[in-house]
Amino acid sequence: MATPQTLAQQVELLIKPPPIARVPATVSRHIITNDQFDNAACAVYNLPIGIVYMLMGGGNNSAQVGNLESGGHCIDPVGTGKMETCHFANIGMNDTASNFFWRRVDLSMGAIEIFADPNFLGNRATIGLSEWEPGRVQSLKGWGIDNLGSSLRWRTLSDRQYASLYNTWAGPGDAYNNVKGWGNIKEIANLNDVRLNDVLSSFKWERTVPKKEIIAPFNISASNSDSQTNLTAETSGINKIDKDQVIEITLDDSTSQTITVETSDQHVTMSAGVEGVVSASTTWAVQLNYSYTNTATKSNSTTKTVTLNVKQTVNAPARSYYRATLLVALGRLRATEYETTAERWYSDPVVGGVHDASNQNWYKRVETVRISVTGSLACRTVANMDASPWEPLPETTPTTTT
Repeated sequence: MATPQTLAQQVELLIKPPPIARVPATVSRHIITNDQFDNAACAVYNLPIGIVYMLMGGGNNSAQVGNLESGGHCIDPVGTGKMETCHFANIGMNDTASNFFWRRVDLSMGAIEIFADPNFLGNRATIGLSEWEPGRVQSLKGWGIDNLGSSLRWRTLSDRQYASLYNTWAGPGDAYNNVKGWGNIKEIANLNDVRLNDVLSSFKWERTVPKKEIIAPFNISASNSDSQTNLTAETSGINKIDKDQVIEITLDDSTSQTITVETSDQHVTMSAGVEGVVSASTTWAVQLNYSYTNTATKSNSTTKTVTLNVKQTVNAPARSYYRATLLVALGRLRATEYETTAERWYSDPVVGGVHDASNQNWYKRVETVRISVTGSLACRTVANMDASPWEPLPETTPTTTT
């Protein structure tokens, strides 16, 4: 007898019409339709918070999203979650918009705004730092704002970021070096005041790193492990004396304990060591030591192998055959984020930093550090002793023959 099918199962048997093609994940430039091509005078938009919508006067198809080379004059409205308007005549975009694209920019890393006119007016370009490699000069050659910048704003930079803008495409030359996330100055209304009006052609951004730091240790509980595997060691023999004998069992393994430590703090690499991995251990104390490099990634991870060395002593009964075994259970850590604090000292006056005369008058600040840890560590040991009586063989009397 056939099993009756539910309505949902029957619907699944029907041929579905072809679905709508999925939009590719890569950002693409699109040409504005004929009616509005080079004919738009304003824009009305309502975008989710953080979404950037770029209108361009040129046909740039650069593979790098933030690169506006050959894009002509541009405007990049940022979503606020509510209805906004933009009048093109006030920004040099009237009857020039011909292409557009949109993307999500990590604005938490800050942005620099360059304006073509003094007092933050006219055409502009917004440089989202998350889209550009730090420590490297980025040319504005071919951008609509190249050699046109007359004012700057950098109000969204964090207090550990700074940038320079140069009057040449390659970088070195006259520069404006006061774009800093710390301090009270967040803009310059007229670049003519520093003799850099209409000459800015490249930029470079960096992140200041601590001169010194002390990171507080944190504990990983053995209860946060699962999927245990076991290692064993065994020793056997005979105790021929009339009292208990102390037997030491040792287990050494240089490959079984491996942990990976990852931090989301930018521009750091780290090494990790583990203390307290001993017999019957239930907590691992993890100490982080940071060495700083200037990398372009948002997170760094390192895998550390911790040599396992466990010793246990058991008593072998008097006059016995014995077999002593040692079992060490390895717990697989579930990926978990841990939080600790770090005391950090900076040469620059970061927000909340306090002069520390005992450390070269650097600025000391306590910051939060978040670390993700995965891997395997010893979490349980068990020692067993199996024994059975031993009796010496009776002495035999030699026989003589006559």
